[in-house]
Formats: sequence, structure tokens, C-alpha cells
Amino acid sequence: MASSRGLIRYLLVSLIGIVIGGIFLLPVNVLEQFFLDVRISLAILGTDEGESSDEIVLVLMDGLSEKELGVPAGSEWRQFFPLFIEKLYDAGAAAVVFDLEFLTQEAEFDTALADTAAEYGRVIAGEYEFGSTTDTLIDSFYGIGSLRVEAFNGVPRRVPFLKGSERPPISILAAGILSDDMVSETITQNQGFWISYNHPMGYFTTFSFSEVLNASEGRIADSRRTPLSIVQGKVVLVGMDLP
Repeated sequence: MASSRGLIRYLLVSLIGIVIGGIFLLPVNVLEQFFLDVRISLAILGTDEGESSDEIVLVLMDGLSEKELGVPAGSEWRQFFPLFIEKLYDAGAAAVVFDLEFLTQEAEFDTALADTAAEYGRVIAGEYEFGSTTDTLIDSFYGIGSLRVEAFNGVPRRVPFLKGSERPPISILAAGILSDDMVSETITQNQGFWISYNHPMGYFTTFSFSEVLNASEGRIADSRRTPLSIVQGKVVLVGMDLP
């Protein structure tokens, strides 16, 4: 009975949102955003909290990792990326996506990172402005994607339309690796797209960077000693910001 009432509320709110939002004829407007959030909130109520993504694993460059590695998160972390990439691909990861910019040169570390990225392939980097990736690394990445995302109340909600010489979103590059269809061509031809996130945050398996880097004997260095094979066939998204 409760699920039936939830479905009715979902359908009603969706209809109202579509009708009222459509009046404005804009890809982004306050009312459509409000009703989108309500629809997603209702969808979350009907999801299984024990369910987890079979496509994505998150790795955080967090405070725990900074303490373990003794280096503040930043460009000097490139010294750790080659071993990090090797461990993930040896465990069968489909792709490694850095939700980071590679703006400046790090002469001491860039050669090793470039060689590793080129060797393993399917390593994706990000940038906010087209052409801002350092020349020491740009040719070694499988792809470089845009990090531009429109946020509402501090929460990433919409990927804007990209055209001309701008990069496709890193999410589209990653999706293209997992999917056989022309997902990037289809999506970048319209007015952008909403991030219809409809799962609790725990839906994505998450580890600290140092836990993955210090994996040994096929197990991640977390409290559960999770088998590193958990990344097999998945995209590993690396960044500083959990949202």
C-alpha cells in the first residue's frame, strides 16, 4: 500500500513538474529544478539501501590519505598515480577517471605518469578550460573531459550543453568505454542533461586513495581487507569531492 501511494505521488509530481517547467521553455529554471529534486527524493525512498553500483567505484583523495602519504593532495600526488593505475588495471578496472585538472608541470613525476597512462590506456583526465592540460601529459591520456557541472544549492545537478572546441564531460567519456552506443554524440547534441541521481550515497562503493595505493596480496588496505577485484569491469572515479 505504501509503495502504491509513493508511486502515485511520484507520477503526480512528475506531471506537475513537466507541465510547469515546460512553460518556461528553458533548459534550466527554478521550478523545473525544484520538481526534479522532489522526483529524485521520492525515487530514493523506493530504492534498496543495500544495493550498490556495478559500474562505478569512487576513490577519494581525502584527509586520511594525506596523513598516510605525508603529502597534501595536489599535483605532487602524481608521484603516486603510476602505481595506483597499475594496481587498478591489474585488477581488471575498465577505466580510471581523474576528476582533476593537470594544469602545471611536475618535471619529477610527469614522465612516469605519462608512460604509465599511455601503457595501460583508458586513463581519463579533466579540465575546466579547453587546452589547459600540461603538455607533458596531454598526449598520454585516453581522453580529456570537461569538469563543468552546474550546481544547485551546492549539489552538482546539470551538465550544460558543450559545443565547438570544448571537451565532452568526463562522464560521457567514461560511459563510452562501458557502452557500445554513441552516447557522447547523442547527448552533446541537445541542451545538456540533468544528473538524475536516484540512489542513496552509499550506492557507490568508496575507498580512500591510500587504501587502494597500499593494496597488497590482492586486497585493499581498508578495515575489511576488501578484495581488489571489486574494481573489475568498473570505472574508478578519483577525486577530492564526494558529491
